[in-house]
Amino acid sequence: MKNMIAVLSVSVVLMTIATGSPTPNSKLSIHSGMGSQSWQFVQQAQPRVIKLLDVFGNVPLQIKKLSPQTLIVGRIYLPSQPMDGDPVQRAQEWWAKNNATILATDSVDFWEGYNEPACDATSMTWLAAFEVERINILSANGRKASIGNFGTGNPDVTTPSILSAFDPAIRAAIAHGGILGLHEYSSPTLDNPKCFDNSTGEGWMTMRYRKYYREHLIPNNLTIHLVVSEFGIDNAASCGSPDLGGWRKYCNYWDTPNIDDCAAYYLEQMKWYDSLIMEDDYFLGATIYQLEISGWEDYSIAGSFVDKLIAYINSTIPTPTPTPSSNRPYLFGIGVTWGEWLGLNTTAAYHFNDISMAAIKAAGGTATGLSFNWAQVEAEEGKYDWSQCDAQVALAEKYGLVGFAYTGLTPDWALTPSILSKYGSGIGYRFPPDPKFTSRFSKFFTSLSARYKGRVKFYEFWNEENGCGWIEDGCKNSGNSGTYIPWLKTWYQAMKSGDASATLAIGGFDCGMPGGDACADYLSAVYSNGGKDYFDAVPLHPYGSPLNYDAVTKVRAVLVANNDSHKPIWINEYGWNTQDETMKSEQLTAVLESLQNSSFSYVEMANYLILDDLPNTPDSGHDFGLMNRNKSLVSLSPRLSYYTYCNITGAKC
Repeated sequence: MKNMIAVLSVSVVLMTIATGSPTPNSKLSIHSGMGSQSWQFVQQAQPRVIKLLDVFGNVPLQIKKLSPQTLIVGRIYLPSQPMDGDPVQRAQEWWAKNNATILATDSVDFWEGYNEPACDATSMTWLAAFEVERINILSANGRKASIGNFGTGNPDVTTPSILSAFDPAIRAAIAHGGILGLHEYSSPTLDNPKCFDNSTGEGWMTMRYRKYYREHLIPNNLTIHLVVSEFGIDNAASCGSPDLGGWRKYCNYWDTPNIDDCAAYYLEQMKWYDSLIMEDDYFLGATIYQLEISGWEDYSIAGSFVDKLIAYINSTIPTPTPTPSSNRPYLFGIGVTWGEWLGLNTTAAYHFNDISMAAIKAAGGTATGLSFNWAQVEAEEGKYDWSQCDAQVALAEKYGLVGFAYTGLTPDWALTPSILSKYGSGIGYRFPPDPKFTSRFSKFFTSLSARYKGRVKFYEFWNEENGCGWIEDGCKNSGNSGTYIPWLKTWYQAMKSGDASATLAIGGFDCGMPGGDACADYLSAVYSNGGKDYFDAVPLHPYGSPLNYDAVTKVRAVLVANNDSHKPIWINEYGWNTQDETMKSEQLTAVLESLQNSSFSYVEMANYLILDDLPNTPDSGHDFGLMNRNKSLVSLSPRLSYYTYCNITGAKC
């Protein structure tokens, strides 16, 4: 019934925040030269973002090992930044000078170009063309750009023509997964009331970025991810401040001559800034200038400030959401409609996927579905693109959700030519590969399980192979287990070769109407055809009102009869296609309460079909979802059934 969800081709999510550790809510970090305190900060704070200045080599890789979720912005110091002549040629010259460093450094997520460039109307047009070419060059070499990197007070948000002149660069960066870089400084404090309006939350020095976004980027559908890659205290004479320099020069002005007291006062200003930027989803992080960069000692946060900053960031790690007491924690799974399935651009899709995972976690969810699509990863024979899978795993880890991964979908190139000719591209959700590609099939699945060893434990092979997901037209596959089992065996052996500890399930069965034996009969045929040793769990789709319990108990009986009572059942799809939220809530309560009963102790996992509605359902529609979605605003809002789910788990939504 739901093959479309498992097999839709998905584009790459370019922006990934991955972590095996809880991610702090704080968006503060450091602009660093990577000395000893910087390493301490990375290890203990696990920041969302960090900026590096001319410290590359193995440094970015070591940062990722210590803090896998940290996004790295890299700047190579440029002795000159010519903004004359042909901007395309200048971008090519920039690449020629810097490509050796960039190509030798895989772990930097975004590369800056010019630092604090001129940005009047003429310069902005030139700079946009320069940045577009730089973005394209980086993208062609598997890299991404941080564009703009404008100095404090820029760009001129009062002149629309200046902002519009840079729009081509914004569009190109969004298309290629890049970010916008800005700098924000103020004095004598970050919230100087002469330059910050508390009623709007906007300013002319700090929080200036909001004017750019609210008045230009958001209304023009140009909401790009942002990193403020330099910020702190610096001269702001235009705001009536004394001209002293970096924050250390203001200690006496703040009446905190003791450096530890001064650092504490400075941190309070940082907390104020952090509290505001956490309100903006597009804002990835802000890096304080500076730590362990020589020549700028008035700005240095070395010393006690670093310890205070680490302690503050760790204090913002979310408290785990309470879940019902159970020795079967995966009963509280919810599936995701990935933003790419909705046709969103990469930036919007990342944001949508992130808020979806956050909503599952907030509802007390413990598990979610992942979609590992062979046709997407190896669209061209022998060339793997893991970005889509990496992004899904990373988001599940970010929110502490356990992933249960669908695997399958044969690439066009691996299909038997007659099948491809008859049915056309994308039919791989129904057909295994041409036997001559068996070794390719095995190699892929061994690579997949090895790649996510220790990160993804639960996998299934194919989807509804007893219904509409296998080779016979008209969904007439109930008697076709004999053609499915050989591929199940090959898959099982390949996956175990990559990760012997993985739990590998047969493909989820379509149980049909209540009262039927579709699932039990197919499982019996699996045993008859020699499949006993090639699955560790049995996923079911027992749709019903509230559930097709009969199908579940009959499958359990088949397992017991074949001395496989130790193998769990997964209910990896259930739900109700209805606009009646009261009915949906009642059904949801009945199912989750019944599955927690000891009589269903063999049910290890239950996954509500989908958080919001099916991909092809318009925003104005209403089917399985627990939440409404708004694609244009890239947002979700709860329905009654979502609040019901929260009540069941004990989460405070």
